[in-house]
Amino acid sequence: MRFDDSVDRPLGPLRYPDVTHDAVVIIPGIMGSSLIDASSGELVWGLDRLGWYRRAWTSGESLRALADLTPGRIVPGGLLRFPAWAPLGAFEPYTALVRAVRSLTAHRDAVLEFAYDWRLPVTDNARLLAKAARAHLDTWRRHPEQERARAVQPDDRPAQVVLVAHSMGGLVVRALQLVEDNDAPEISGDIRATVTLGTPFRGAAKAMIVLATGRNGALPKRRLARLARQLPGVYDLLPAYRCVDSGDAVRHLTDADVAGVGGDKELAAQALDLHRNLDDVPLVGHTALIGVEQPTISLLRLNGSVVEELAHTVDVNTDGTIVRDRHSLPVHRTATGDGTVPDHSADLSGIAAQPLAQQHGALAQIDEAISVVRWILTRKRPGGRLGTEWGIGISAPDVVEAGEECHIEVSGVAGPLDASCRVIDAETGITVDEPALSRVGNVWEFVTRLPLGHLHRVVVTAGGNSPVTRMILGLPPGQDDADG
Repeated sequence: MRFDDSVDRPLGPLRYPDVTHDAVVIIPGIMGSSLIDASSGELVWGLDRLGWYRRAWTSGESLRALADLTPGRIVPGGLLRFPAWAPLGAFEPYTALVRAVRSLTAHRDAVLEFAYDWRLPVTDNARLLAKAARAHLDTWRRHPEQERARAVQPDDRPAQVVLVAHSMGGLVVRALQLVEDNDAPEISGDIRATVTLGTPFRGAAKAMIVLATGRNGALPKRRLARLARQLPGVYDLLPAYRCVDSGDAVRHLTDADVAGVGGDKELAAQALDLHRNLDDVPLVGHTALIGVEQPTISLLRLNGSVVEELAHTVDVNTDGTIVRDRHSLPVHRTATGDGTVPDHSADLSGIAAQPLAQQHGALAQIDEAISVVRWILTRKRPGGRLGTEWGIGISAPDVVEAGEECHIEVSGVAGPLDASCRVIDAETGITVDEPALSRVGNVWEFVTRLPLGHLHRVVVTAGGNSPVTRMILGLPPGQDDADG
């Protein structure tokens, strides 16, 4: 028998590639699916022209189509292939994740990209997911490449399905068990594993802020509020944890609170009921990746129709009571998460979460997250350690007037050489600034000026982790004084 001298083992047929024979479904987050006007075939969300988002949120162009919920009028197209931006946040494409998953399956037909209309209720999309995942798995099990891959897997088990969900997509997955007994096929019994990336299992305070933004807010946020108040999907992201800070107590949000700031009371009640129904629903083979270290709004203070966002949170004891100091006042600490979802909302009890220092919109496309997905699919641990013992966080405005100072605060650094920053015009790809890190009082920050009323991507790098990224919209001077 011939041997390979370099590895001292018999030469023979190449082993089957290190892939899974399971089917995979990728479920994006809110605003993570492109939307198409069914009558004209035109894209109304998910365009490849970043300038469209700038014009849409400052001039109102094309936003009316998104508010049209007439059945069949707007349909999902596919997963985001290009960055998108709204006052709710920036949304990076899923291209890297899809490419990696396809390379780990026996054939590209094993991967289903489940695009859905994120404007609609989570339960509506869960029914569609159940039907799509059931059909996808049944078809894949008949595929010849599934048979070839299955033949070399332990126990010769039939293919199952692995769900990889970002943001709201995790809520859609969790709602599967709520709809399977009704008019949706059963799929939960054939799920092998579930990976969630930054899913707000108990909602996010930012959703309430979006609904409440009124005439006093920045122009893009006023337009988002008008749109969001009509979309059930946004209400499904309302915080279901205790989030209303009254000073000496922290209570749950109510549908009356939402109505008091201009939201729809009925849609709010349905959303809060959804969270109560989901509260005890387990996810099969669950691995949760959560964004950490980023300053994140966790609590709210309500004053009539005005909502104040608070960058702190409170801890609770094992019996559910709030931790208090010797004066019986709640003990507050800085709230962190991925800049959108508080870490405690993405971290389900009983699940060993994997923390990643990253912003919400980028969680599904960074190397560290893809490494975990690779391990789940192939049962092969990623090389090296996931994450590090520390991480950086960034805080920056969503919108700033071009030419005005833009302050990008950085946490987790101790000196001016600990992090670097590039400010890139996202519409042209040109680097417009590389500001130095400086200290002002107790705060480390980069200070820049956006030269144009464009979308800009801020990229902050430190250590060996993936850069932390965030998008900022530069408004043309005087734009925010226009009629919203």
